[in-house]
Amino acid sequence: MNGLVIEPSKMYQQLLSQMITAAGATCFMVSSGSEGVKLAQQKVFDFVFIAGQIDDMDSAKFIHKLRSVSRYEKTPIMMITSNNDESIRKESFRSGITEILSKDNLPAIERGVNTLVNSVQQKLRAKVLYIEDSKSIGQLTMGIMDDAGMDVDWFDNAEEAMESFHNNDYDIVVTDIELAGKMTGFGVVNAVKNAEGFKKRIPVLAVSGSDDYVRRVELLKQGANDFITKPTQEDELIARMKNLVTTKQLFDQVQEQQDKLYEMATKDSLTGCFNRHSLAEFAPKYLSEAYRFKTSLSMMVIDLDHFKLVNDNHGHAVGDIVLKETGELLQSFCREEDMVARFGGEEFVVILGHCDLDNAKTKAERLRKSLMALKPHGLTVTASIGLTTLPEEVVGFDDLFKMADAAVYEAKETGRNRVCVNTQGHELQCEHVA
Repeated sequence: MNGLVIEPSKMYQQLLSQMITAAGATCFMVSSGSEGVKLAQQKVFDFVFIAGQIDDMDSAKFIHKLRSVSRYEKTPIMMITSNNDESIRKESFRSGITEILSKDNLPAIERGVNTLVNSVQQKLRAKVLYIEDSKSIGQLTMGIMDDAGMDVDWFDNAEEAMESFHNNDYDIVVTDIELAGKMTGFGVVNAVKNAEGFKKRIPVLAVSGSDDYVRRVELLKQGANDFITKPTQEDELIARMKNLVTTKQLFDQVQEQQDKLYEMATKDSLTGCFNRHSLAEFAPKYLSEAYRFKTSLSMMVIDLDHFKLVNDNHGHAVGDIVLKETGELLQSFCREEDMVARFGGEEFVVILGHCDLDNAKTKAERLRKSLMALKPHGLTVTASIGLTTLPEEVVGFDDLFKMADAAVYEAKETGRNRVCVNTQGHELQCEHVA
């Protein structure tokens, strides 16, 4: 990428050269307008910086000469000046200047350089859903998007396009308004904005051959993020798409960071199960819901047998493998509506919503056998499992946990590798299937 600087001041030549080079572009510098015109005819430049005052011609004349060369009709031209005269600034914009930056604001100049280089240099990496029923327009627009670095799925009808929308991840939807078939572009906008989850945030650029004010306003009310008329100008289309995609991708990054922070705050980093803090926060809600809707709920406390010997004989790294694989087994064993948490050390807690005691006993015994068959790092691992169920009288999480924990203690005292059941008002009952 090449940048041309027309600046009589050696100091500003050096400053601009350093900024442009640091931004990742090659800088060519001249002191006069005639030198700039001559060099621009010999080389192709992606952007131009020009001083407000140059020795051999006024800036407006240079810009006119540069714009008269076809390849520079749309090239960004930035003016660096210390003159704040409003009439001169207006004349500069009329002559074709893209932006005017003040010479005494170096941070703004540096930001302008970086923004300009990035906008010219970066390809638009985006997955696009494109809906257009005109073959000629579709092929032309596809070529523009391909050249800009986009990955495009093109459909000539909205019905097939929306099926692809639900089955794939896209960064933007570009749709014509008047489409063959039952669904129009309005229907596409409505379907996207009423989609589930993150898909409703995917931006929609509506395209129409008519610049009808009422239609444009109605599209925006329906949820379209932007509107452009046909035939689309290449630079305008890419600029509008880039703005929408950049905003969407930045939001995705923020959401991803928030999800990671949430996981760090709620999950145990070794096992991937919920941590003790999350258990204390969410478990009471499980109990409250069960009492409110009069549904069953059971709790298992799982304590790995002789885990200290694993650490002592094989090292903590192997112990971590045992805990990690145990946590993964528990999560795969349970349903989405269940909660699996690492309570601490080698102890885990599982809350089974909508699960009565008989079903919980069956699940606990299956889990005990699955743990024996797991053999993490080639080791045979067993567990003592305490099981209880929510009694009719209202109890809190701490009381329910104490009941299950007492059952774990009984399982260990009576030989380990077994399931022990504790229900309020009944004696502890241990079960073991060899």
